[in-house]
Amino acid sequence: MLELIIDSGGTKSDWVLLNGSSIIAQFTTEGMNPVRGDIDQVLSTVSFSEYPDIAEVHFYGAGCSSESLCKKVSTAFSSKLPNSVIRIETDLLAAARALCQDQPGIIGILGTGSSICRYDRGLITDNVPSGGYLIGDEGSGFCIGQAIIRLHLRGNLSSEERQFVQELHTGTDLLTHLYSHGQPNALIASFSKSLSRFSSLRRQEILKPLFCKMIEKRLIPLNVQSSDKIYFVGSIAFHYQKELQDALNSFNLQVEKIASSPIEGLIQYHIEHKL
Repeated sequence: MLELIIDSGGTKSDWVLLNGSSIIAQFTTEGMNPVRGDIDQVLSTVSFSEYPDIAEVHFYGAGCSSESLCKKVSTAFSSKLPNSVIRIETDLLAAARALCQDQPGIIGILGTGSSICRYDRGLITDNVPSGGYLIGDEGSGFCIGQAIIRLHLRGNLSSEERQFVQELHTGTDLLTHLYSHGQPNALIASFSKSLSRFSSLRRQEILKPLFCKMIEKRLIPLNVQSSDKIYFVGSIAFHYQKELQDALNSFNLQVEKIASSPIEGLIQYHIEHKL
């Protein structure tokens, strides 16, 4: 039985086609989010005709937070794979299943956006809603990029740091570009990349208050204890894991594991559980 698994975040989507325990195909496309309404556009780039016998589709996606939004995704996939069973879940459940497998824990995604929950026995048991980049997304690439752009525009970066930021943007006036862009959250999040070239002290100065705010607003309300196993996934968590752990230390918390992507663990989960 062919089984298609997609883990879709704000920036990219990881696709895996399984036949039992064997990987038939694996590739990456742009991210998809029903809130943005870009599902059909991305699906048009995929050659579904090469695999007409897909029995099930498991889509784990950012933005799949309500029945109506999940319906948008399901309808889009059904138009391409009318004979397949379509199952829609959140990207947070993908991260939890990938890192925790069947064990209880606290799981967080820190990528373009951010999501955090408590997980047990294959299910999300509690979470603090992000609200998206307009409301929350604490600790995300968007919040980091926003902080860097703010420092840049207000003249609070060194000449070297300004150069790193300017390398990510050439041409049009920065503010004009930001306010006219079709996906401002992804664009702003991309500026977080410049932070990797800042000094370690400067990274700590910028990141610690942002990560501490994430912990205060999103982790602490889950009644997290020092005995809880805490997992993070996503590019921000992975590339800035030292600064993330330093912030957790301030709350007497330790991270169990950090992964850049959930896809490998998610494959393992599906093979073992035959969903």
